[in-house]
Amino acid sequence: MSLRGYLRQYKNHLRPLINSYRRPEGEVYAADKYWEDLWSSADNHTDAESTGISDTQLQYYYRLMEAKILEHLIVQDYDIKGRPVLDIGSGGGQWIQFWNWMESSPVTGIEISESAVQGLKSSFRDDNDIHIREGDIVTADLSESNFGIISAIEVVQHIVDDQRWEKAVANICYTLQSGGIGFVSGWFGKLNHDLWYTPDTPDIDFHTSFSLNRDKAAKRTRSRKQWKQTLEKHGCKIEVIHRIDAAASIFTPPPRLLVFKKSE
Repeated sequence: MSLRGYLRQYKNHLRPLINSYRRPEGEVYAADKYWEDLWSSADNHTDAESTGISDTQLQYYYRLMEAKILEHLIVQDYDIKGRPVLDIGSGGGQWIQFWNWMESSPVTGIEISESAVQGLKSSFRDDNDIHIREGDIVTADLSESNFGIISAIEVVQHIVDDQRWEKAVANICYTLQSGGIGFVSGWFGKLNHDLWYTPDTPDIDFHTSFSLNRDKAAKRTRSRKQWKQTLEKHGCKIEVIHRIDAAASIFTPPPRLLVFKKSE
């Protein structure tokens, strides 16, 4: 194996394990404050959503993710027209627009930032089939078996506390209809993996997340095994994990799409 191969193995397998053991318990960033500060100070929605990457890269990532979702729906012959959708961490409304374009109805977006919620309500004020809620998926009061589709793209890994993360997964499965499907982005590797940030910097620096001066976790990506066990515990099951194939020279957010289904 080449030197580059060994270095890649070290980065992909050993470093996440070291980071996971290094992470001080309880030292996590305040998600609600972070996202509210970001959205309230952003010039526009894409500025807030594309932290660390350009708007062009972000739109490239969206198109790749949309194509993979559509591919899955077509292959599985899953008709989403008229199905109620819940989008978690709606931000600037990208996935609300996507599901609305696909004629899913109604589409509900839940977002933790008050400023983002105000922007979403303004953007979709003329569409009676779109509903915006301010809240945290961990603590949200959701009705049982209410949605046929749930999406959480570039969201759930920001819940770094493991108990809160499991509560979020439990809520998602609880409010998903029997036979309904969910889409979650992430890495889903063999190990849990912490990404770090420095609270003194204005943005989370994902590009240098392996640096030793990171003192708090901004993201915690769970392993494929942990996702499998937690979903099954709450009545859902992984159908497939799709790889999102971006050009090697283009940095994008989480490169995989996990699709799960609630037992019928």
